[in-house]
Amino acid sequence: MQMKPPETRREGQRRISSAVEQQINENLKLLYERQVQEELPDNLKALVARLRDESSRK
Repeated sequence: MQMKPPETRREGQRRISSAVEQQINENLKLLYERQVQEELPDNLKALVARLRDESSRK
């Protein structure tokens, strides 16, 4: 009796091609790279500064 490998996809889902998967990965990387390069808003800068200050006093 031959055993089937465990199913990694949910029933009804189709496997996407490797070319589509690669394009999705590249687009996500570009999106996140842009987000990382953007400057933090002033309120987050203030929060980070306050957290650094508090941790340096310990």
